[in-house]
Amino acid sequence: MKMATVLQGFFRRTRPLSEPPTRNREFAAIVERLAAGRSNRVLADITRVNATSIGDMRWGRVVGYRLLGRFADGIEASPEDRRELFAAAGYADEDWNPDAALVAGIRVLQDEFGPFQWSSEVFPLSRATPEEIDALLATMRRDLEKRRK
Repeated sequence: MKMATVLQGFFRRTRPLSEPPTRNREFAAIVERLAAGRSNRVLADITRVNATSIGDMRWGRVVGYRLLGRFADGIEASPEDRRELFAAAGYADEDWNPDAALVAGIRVLQDEFGPFQWSSEVFPLSRATPEEIDALLATMRRDLEKRRK
């Protein structure tokens, strides 16, 4: 048997000892945007997340929930950015409060349209997603615009 044949068989049977880490490009892009040009060391100082973990996040490796929370808190991410970051990482953000989101949206509409009444009794707020709250607020805006005319 030729040496090349023996070596081919050897290399065919070998497998990596561990799988390479999974890269989440969407997560990496969001982290990079939120980093706003700051270095890993600067981010480490303001977020209490070590620079190596921040580098991993910038590469696209999803870190643990608490570490991600410290990062989001440290950079003072807006609620929208925080939801986007946690969603890209595959986590549900515990800070999401549908009642508070709806009330905040209604206040914005009241500032624009003045006082109004609206019933959301048929809408299950306790399990509402950000998209559902946004859709409800968009419906309210359309109704208020019709009333204004």
